[in-house]
Amino acid sequence: MVAVVAMMAATINGLEHGGKVGMVFEMYKNCGKFFKLLEETIKAKVEEKHFERRQNGELFEMKIALMLGTSVSKLSLMSDRGNCRR
Repeated sequence: MVAVVAMMAATINGLEHGGKVGMVFEMYKNCGKFFKLLEETIKAKVEEKHFERRQNGELFEMKIALMLGTSVSKLSLMSDRGNCRR
């Protein structure tokens, strides 16, 4: 009887662990899609040929900060740190 309960507990634990791994995989996949979309948005705005269609730089920086869920000052700090590594 104890062996059966232990086997059932091990099976349930394995299933729960597999589910958690799947959720983490989906989370990273969704984050990857978001950052790819963000990269495409930035490239499209920077490479805009028509001067009239370009956004104000400060407004664009604020929109990117909002998309990332941070403030403009923290975004500037992240940008500065990224430039130091290159």
